[in-house]
Parts: sequence; structure tokens; C-alpha cells
Amino acid sequence: MPTAELQALLGDVDGVALSVTPFGEAELTAGPKLQVVGRLGVGYDAVDVPALTRRRIPLMIVGTANSVTVAEHAMFMMMNLAKRGAAQAAMVREGRWNDKFNDRAVELYEKILLIAGFGRIGTRIARRCLGMEMTVLVYDPYVSDATRPRAKRSRISMRRYRAPISSPSIARRPRTPPGCSTPGRWR
Repeated sequence: MPTAELQALLGDVDGVALSVTPFGEAELTAGPKLQVVGRLGVGYDAVDVPALTRRRIPLMIVGTANSVTVAEHAMFMMMNLAKRGAAQAAMVREGRWNDKFNDRAVELYEKILLIAGFGRIGTRIARRCLGMEMTVLVYDPYVSDATRPRAKRSRISMRRYRAPISSPSIARRPRTPPGCSTPGRWR
């Protein structure tokens, strides 16, 4: 919505729910009755938080409400790319089933994933990828080992990590990860 149109609507409202719409001092002036601003999502970089604070208007975000969905969607996209979902479905519909041998799907097993940002979504993606026995690399300059005890319990660090082996059948298989001289141990 254009800025002028939004500001015209703010004159008689008590609250506003924003998507990616910028919201600042001009909008607050246009909405003298505003009591609350809501942001659909977790980011609020388009909202002038100091201006809201000066007027004692709370800013609400959804917190963890959509982080599970976003993590699952990221996994869906990884699986779709690895398994060539759209291409395989098209081959079946077009009767080209033998073409599947020309463009093979891959496994995510033992693949390496880099997660940039280890917040609500990144931690959930990491857990799901560990369940698929992937190697996960994490980079987040704002999160230290000392401030993430849950991550430590999951053996998540800024270095490579893998899920703890819990299945006896898996534990019997000796495997040596890259860069490690002892089978089954990670640095």
C-alpha cells in the first residue's frame, strides 16, 4: 500500500498489523489514537522502534509462531531439490520413466549444510538435519557457546557436529568423518 494511502487510514484506528510496510514517525503522527502496532513475522527492521517507545506504544511480533513452519519448508525445499521432485513427477506424467536414470536424485545423508543464523529457525533446521545424519556447520556472530546451553546439549557449535549415535545398529558401523582420525568421533 502506498505510504499516503496508509497514513490516511491511520487517522481513526487503535491498532495496525504490518507485513513489510515501513512504519515510522510520519505514520505515528497520522495515527494519533494508535495503542498497539503488530508485525506479522519476527523481524521489525522496517519499524521505528524508538519512535514507538517514545509514545509508549507496544510493538508485537509473532515470536516462535511460524519458526516451525519455516524450518519445515526449508527441509521440504532441500528434499525437493535433492530428490528432484518436480522433474521426477514431470517424467512420470509424460511417460518418460526411463529418463530417471539420466538425472539421478541424491541423498541428504552425510551432506554438509551451512546454517547462517542460529536463532529460532536455524536451531530447528539443525535438529531436523541432524536427524537425517547430515553434517551441519553453523555461523552466527551474535550467538556464543556460553549463551546457548540447548545447543551445547545437542553438540552444536560453530564447528562441524553430528547427532549423537543412539541406535545400536548405527553404533556398530565404524565411520570416520572428514578431518578426524578416530572412527565415530568428531572434533
